[in-house]
Amino acid sequence: MDACEGWVDDVTTDYALEFLREERDAPFLVVVGFKAPHGPHQPAERLLGLYAGATLAPPPNVPAIPPYPRGKELSRLVAKGVQRRPYGVPEDWVALLGEARKARRPKEGMNWLKPHRRAYHQMIAGVDENVVRILDLMDELGLAENTIVVYASDNGLCDWAHGTYIKRAAYEESIRVPLLVRYPPLVRPGTSVDKLALNVDLAPTLLELAGVEAPDAMQGRSLIPLLEGREAEWRTSFVYENFYEPPYETPTLYALRTETWKLVEYPGYPGWTELFQLAEDPYETENLVGLEEHAATLAALRAELAERGVRFVDLTMIFADVRETIYRDACCHYYRSGYEMIAERMAREIVAGG
Repeated sequence: MDACEGWVDDVTTDYALEFLREERDAPFLVVVGFKAPHGPHQPAERLLGLYAGATLAPPPNVPAIPPYPRGKELSRLVAKGVQRRPYGVPEDWVALLGEARKARRPKEGMNWLKPHRRAYHQMIAGVDENVVRILDLMDELGLAENTIVVYASDNGLCDWAHGTYIKRAAYEESIRVPLLVRYPPLVRPGTSVDKLALNVDLAPTLLELAGVEAPDAMQGRSLIPLLEGREAEWRTSFVYENFYEPPYETPTLYALRTETWKLVEYPGYPGWTELFQLAEDPYETENLVGLEEHAATLAALRAELAERGVRFVDLTMIFADVRETIYRDACCHYYRSGYEMIAERMAREIVAGG
């Protein structure tokens, strides 16, 4: 297909449709990556009038800000001579600001659908249109009955839930992603499964459907029993990790997410620990750490993290060794070499710690 102009996800879909139309005797794999929602926020011209006059209520957790400094707060700390990166910030960094933290509280009745969010939702609508184009062509070509379609995403985005725009945090808006599967021989339309599925489950699932045994090194599990609607023993919790990545603000963290609770630990910052009762507080607005009635739950979740082999390594000096190397240049080789240095130093720390 010759190079062409157009809105990026339309063009990407055009390539995918052309591939599907080709005659073939062998199985095939098509991966279509929709780029537009990642930014910049430039919807296709046909979508610009969409959602005009629409309203959107702000999320209820905008004022529930994280325990670590956000972008502007980091800048203020820099101006006061405090190390700008999280691993150089003291645990009581708030006192160094010289002012109270600003937690935005949207006014009642406020329309949250500002121009950039309207553009974002317009682009999502454009993605939906292109998904429909692919599914319609598969129906037309007779491919639908024997082709597995998986729709997913790489990460969520807070978009000012918790007063921040990050995607690396352990909050629900950040870690949850869509997962839709269409495969008529296996999945009945309208099936909804309320289990903890992870992105590492996709590869074992696709391998089993292809008749290939998953390697032992794979950590995920095939979703087929759930897709078939069968009762199956399934995970009731999982570990989420983020390792500090300059120049972004989210520090290293370890989180345990169960079906009803979430524990978030920040190595080196015990005062930042967060505990949320998701069954009653799905927007994570009330940190329950420090409340005696939840002390047993906190201890149990910490014990489970330990049982899973999570080791809290003090990364302060590890990252100090490579921070400037990584931050100086965003080229891939700098990132790669920096993380190799981190991995080597972490290995030494863990061995030394027994």
